[in-house]
Amino acid sequence: MALEALDYVNGIFSVILVIIFILVGLRIALRYRVMKESSYLFVGLCWILMGESWYPSSTSFIIALFNDGLGLIPFPEIYFILGTSLLPFALTFWLIAFTELMYKEKQKIVIIICVIGGILFETFLFYFLLTNPSVIGTVEVPVDANYGLFISVFQILLLIVLIITGTIFARASLKSDNPEHKLKGKLLLIAFWLFFIGAIFDVLSNFSIIFLILGRTMLFFSSVFFYYGFIFPEWMKNRFIKQKKTLN
Repeated sequence: MALEALDYVNGIFSVILVIIFILVGLRIALRYRVMKESSYLFVGLCWILMGESWYPSSTSFIIALFNDGLGLIPFPEIYFILGTSLLPFALTFWLIAFTELMYKEKQKIVIIICVIGGILFETFLFYFLLTNPSVIGTVEVPVDANYGLFISVFQILLLIVLIITGTIFARASLKSDNPEHKLKGKLLLIAFWLFFIGAIFDVLSNFSIIFLILGRTMLFFSSVFFYYGFIFPEWMKNRFIKQKKTLN
């Protein structure tokens, strides 16, 4: 089967997104070597894995270029493992970082609940993959999959947890008297909501290429704002914070 124009757009955007998520996550994680704060490591790992939803479509797209446009269609189990198996780890890494920075006293119970949920998810995921993969979903085109209720519910829960905890974290920074922390809070708030809305648009991309382009663009800028929210560059500090002081 030949790849269609929409498949090329989807595949290219997926490859770009995966590269951006990995680069941003690695840069944040490597900040741990300088700051010696474990939260950077966990946040970076989380962001790398948050891009997992686009791992299979990008991989399948590249493979499709060399196997007559089939990609991973003949191997749906691999597609689903690439796209879902690491999501519980992404959630766990984020909640470790979140509770390390806030609600430290509740960290143990939060992580225990998250790990139990992750184990249950992985158990059911691989059980269905071995017995009835259609429960997980179907792969009808090389660059996209139709996920079943099981995966969709987990993805929605992950998004809800991410947007709630991310908003709480960003708003706490906004309340700081430190101008740098306030600006970081604004950047992170934009990043979390861009990711949330972009992910929704990405789901709706089956209806229109416009949703695909808008969603992927939002996800791209989400990574940019997320990066600057944690790795605050000197040029941004000089431009925005000092400019604000001048105006005041």
